[in-house]
Amino acid sequence: MPLFPRLRHLLDRFGATGSLLCAVHCAVLPVLLAAAPSLGLSVWMSDGVELALVCFVTLLGLFSLVWGYRRHGALRALGFLVPGLVA
Repeated sequence: MPLFPRLRHLLDRFGATGSLLCAVHCAVLPVLLAAAPSLGLSVWMSDGVELALVCFVTLLGLFSLVWGYRRHGALRALGFLVPGLVA
């Protein structure tokens, strides 16, 4: 496999994994917030963890947007990225 398609495949898998982790985080966080004090997990619910996740997802989204624009020449994904970042 040439380097470029292999890199693209790796980045696709990285993006899919990031998306899955984000979905799990968003689904589980409300339950953990309610149960955190009784489970002793309040340390993991700090602003630093949330800030790290937001930074990671923002950088991943921007990188994917630039990569997709260079390949396809369309900014349709921006319509999903911006509302997600605003929310």
